Amino acid sequence: ADCTVCSTALAHALQGGLLPTSSKPSFKKGSEFETKEWLGDSVLGSKVKQTIHESYSQVMSMQAMRAVSQLSVRNDVLSMMYEQIGVCGVLGLEDAFTGKKRADIMEAVCADLSLNRGMQPELADHALASIANAAIVLGYPMWQASQQADARSSQRAAPACLQEQLSTVHHPYVEDIDIDAVGLPPHATPPDSLIHHQAFWEFRAYLLMKLFPEETSLELLLFTASGFNYEKGCPKTSFHCVWPSLIIDRERAHAVRLASVDGFNSGARMFSWLGDLQRNLDHLTTRQVAPNPNPGFTNDLVKHGKHSEEPPAKPNQAAAVAGESDETAFDTLIDITGVRAGSLRMVFNDKVIKPSQAYAKRPLKPVGVIRFEKKASA
Repeated sequence: ADCTVCSTALAHALQGGLLPTSSKPSFKKGSEFETKEWLGDSVLGSKVKQTIHESYSQVMSMQAMRAVSQLSVRNDVLSMMYEQIGVCGVLGLEDAFTGKKRADIMEAVCADLSLNRGMQPELADHALASIANAAIVLGYPMWQASQQADARSSQRAAPACLQEQLSTVHHPYVEDIDIDAVGLPPHATPPDSLIHHQAFWEFRAYLLMKLFPEETSLELLLFTASGFNYEKGCPKTSFHCVWPSLIIDRERAHAVRLASVDGFNSGARMFSWLGDLQRNLDHLTTRQVAPNPNPGFTNDLVKHGKHSEEPPAKPNQAAAVAGESDETAFDTLIDITGVRAGSLRMVFNDKVIKPSQAYAKRPLKPVGVIRFEKKASA
């Protein structure tokens, strides 16, 4: 299946009256569209599984088929499919929509095709089959990339243990600086260099010295757990920061994080390099869809580390449109998990992915100790 086949099939289905609800999406709670979206999730999932079994059962294991089917119906995959097919134009939608809403529309389309099949069975079956095939074409390369990452990771020795250290009521301030780079191909290198440089760490220390004015110098114990994020299927930059001279409790840790996020947001308006960082983070943490000049789905769906020619999306634009979040890039960069956690992973130890209990394959490794003096702050 390719773009032309899917587009044509959906256009014919629309003309045949098979898409009465999905062609007029309404995201109000309790609407008929919401019901169709819920039902369509099962319809598409079942069709994808059937197609994978018919096409790949002789060459793929049950575990592999299960993994491909799960990847093929993820919201980000359905959103990419929406873009590649050109659903907005095909259905004549006035709003372009973004993020999960695109996935919801694709699921509602599948429900419409299933429920209205009796009107024109062949037309409905052809359209649903083309959507399922397109989903697999998008999901399969993601599975291949994860297999390649597994092969690379298996060459490294597994961590000796999975030990954690419980936090006391008062403890040194600890934070995680993370980038889930869903805007990069799965096989790309984590974008550590975006933040791991002198200007960034000096500005980070500067903000902390403003919050703790009695501190004339600070010491940072820096660790990294960068690698491939199996839970999100993308490269992940992850720095673990321990500031041993800043003794806080959980309530103060939250206050320090919020004030730090505000400080970075303000700094982005004052310093060009921080503004550039904010735009790069917005770009990297939004899954990108590359233009497709030729008919047909391709594996090259993501800009390989390059900005789109279009202006970068606003911070968490998809979530904001859906009314789900008003976070900025720095809200996600300074991970809130670090201040919520009641335990801390010890150095050289890995963590497990729930519920599978598999290794995350991103053990915590030391980077070094960095010392800051107030006179040298940003």
